[in-house]
Amino acid sequence: MSSHSQRAEKNPQRRSRFPRFFARSTDPAARRHNRTRARRFIAYYRPHLPLLAADLCCAVLVAGTAVALPLSANYVTTRLLALPDAPDAIWQILPMGAVMLAILAVEVAATFFVDYQGHVMGARIEAAVRQELFEHCQKLSFGFYDRQRTGQLMSRISNDTLWLGELFHHGPEDLAIAVFKFGGAMLVLCFIDPVLAALILALTPLAVAYAPHFN
Repeated sequence: MSSHSQRAEKNPQRRSRFPRFFARSTDPAARRHNRTRARRFIAYYRPHLPLLAADLCCAVLVAGTAVALPLSANYVTTRLLALPDAPDAIWQILPMGAVMLAILAVEVAATFFVDYQGHVMGARIEAAVRQELFEHCQKLSFGFYDRQRTGQLMSRISNDTLWLGELFHHGPEDLAIAVFKFGGAMLVLCFIDPVLAALILALTPLAVAYAPHFN
């Protein structure tokens, strides 16, 4: 028996960890619990739906400008600079440069809104979660606090909710930016090199599968 097989026998979780990543829970109670947690997580966005919608729209603008700027630069370098009449090319490059500056201004404004107002939304949700936890702690018995460590309770209320607020803020906008930026890049690549685009799309599910597993 090889050393790899011996290690697998000593630690059976080492061998079956990756397949379990794709397996769905067969326990109905666990599935109901996961759905309940997901609905409760999404419910925190309900008081902030207008701000969330504006944040996602700005995230889409960030992704769109990230794709539009390279296309504009490519247009200048491949078409305008190839014109035989240099003065005529300069007068065509200047308007294109103005368009690129406008795109950059939109990107800066959208990024500022996402960073500032997105953090405002995350901080408000974080405050709501902390208030809910504090109200729950007020209802617990004195015996509970006798059995628990004060430092651990404070860490759950303060540190964990801090990272939860970051998730509420960065989760939707990072997902929107990644999806739209990747979709726009793939759309452009389909016109440039369809074979390469198809190869990347074929490998994308594998990358999506291993990225959460290996962090």
